[in-house]
Amino acid sequence: MVACKLKISNGIAKEIDDTMLAFAVACDCINQNTPVKLLNRTAMQALVYQEVRTNFGLSSNLAIQKESGKSCPAFLPTHARHGGGIQQFFLDD
Repeated sequence: MVACKLKISNGIAKEIDDTMLAFAVACDCINQNTPVKLLNRTAMQALVYQEVRTNFGLSSNLAIQKESGKSCPAFLPTHARHGGGIQQFFLDD
């Protein structure tokens, strides 16, 4: 894993914060509205994917990040995993 600090504008920072908040709220919604014993990721995705995309405006990558079978009291908008396919870096910019 690589961690780095990015220099971004205030507008981009707000977009990232808004996305992270939507992700946390979506995770809470999934956590509260799916059967506790549902452990199959494919079954969970079939159950909640379209609703999460529609109601929270998340990318498909973020919509499938909530792992099944794990319960917690609340999700915080502090981090989200992203697949390597969605990052793009332009070194010449």
